[in-house]
Amino acid sequence: MEPRRFDAGWYLTIIQDGYQATEPGARSNLAFFPLFPTLVGMVSSVGIPPPVALLVVAWCGSLAAVAGIWALGREVADGRVGMWMVLLWAVAPRAHAGDGVLGGTVHRARGVLPA
Repeated sequence: MEPRRFDAGWYLTIIQDGYQATEPGARSNLAFFPLFPTLVGMVSSVGIPPPVALLVVAWCGSLAAVAGIWALGREVADGRVGMWMVLLWAVAPRAHAGDGVLGGTVHRARGVLPA
């Protein structure tokens, strides 16, 4: 399994080779925030192949975001509101982005969970 679509290829190069500076105007992996590749690197250090670790971290980020969204709804009103918020987030346009190898899931979770 070698995901090379969208950002997955960039994340794999960061995990395997680190950040690479390039000449001005050339494509570079310097645009990617280091939290997601760091978490994937930690998961892959226990023997999980990096492509699988990319998915594991992205899915865990999505689950954490769901938990945070539900907790936010429960805090504002009650658990039922939290469930509706999770449902609306799940069917919202672009919610499918949490299914793939994207670092945004980790950042969404970080945004809704308490510090």
